[in-house]
Amino acid sequence: MADAGKRNAAPRGPPPRLGEILLQAQVITKAQLQSALAEQQKWGGRLGRHLVDLGFLDERTMSLALSRQLGMPCIDLSTTHLPADVPELLSIQVCERLGVMPVGTDSARRVLRLATSDPTNPAVLKEVARHTDCAIEPVIAGAYDIDRAIRRYYYGDSREHSGPALPGFTPTDQRVAPPSAAPTAQLTQASSEAPAAEPPQACSPRLDALTARLERLEELATHQTRALRVLVEMLVESGLIQRDSFQRRARGE
Repeated sequence: MADAGKRNAAPRGPPPRLGEILLQAQVITKAQLQSALAEQQKWGGRLGRHLVDLGFLDERTMSLALSRQLGMPCIDLSTTHLPADVPELLSIQVCERLGVMPVGTDSARRVLRLATSDPTNPAVLKEVARHTDCAIEPVIAGAYDIDRAIRRYYYGDSREHSGPALPGFTPTDQRVAPPSAAPTAQLTQASSEAPAAEPPQACSPRLDALTARLERLEELATHQTRALRVLVEMLVESGLIQRDSFQRRARGE
């Protein structure tokens, strides 16, 4: 009877598209989605990255939507206090090169929980598994939050201090939002319900200056990326370059 029930069960449909989730949550408009899709068609890459780069929504909201789409947990690194030994789990060189951050481990099962903004990239997960000799459980986090977490835990930048200490692997899960934690239409509300971070702790003036300078460089890089897109578009429209040829050269082909 159980086998018959399985045979008669309706097949699961494909996962909802990211754009549909965001539209249902009313965090973007159809016009914004079309603009981002047009950018994706021109330049390739992930739709979510284009939506964030165009300023249509923030990374935290994007992470929550991606969590709903993929059925993976999502972690807010800006409010989660990770175990103090996370720098020992993965080298800083690997974290910075791949844009990932270890957030906990289960030694008994040899599992490393890894924050990444692109959990669908198998090459990244495979490389981290090779470096750590652990099975990888990805959790979704924004690229900017991952960068800040690397600075906080590997470089000692204490300007963004997180909440109460959460020892071990299992307590870390308490700050990882499951995909069904909130209705899709409440993505932005779920983002605002994260536990409040503690007031920033004082750090050296030199570190403050370096951090402020890095933030300015990040903002400048965003503006330069948008300016480059406009410039390339003008060159394509004028016939001076071909889009396909430019994309191949950009990928190093």
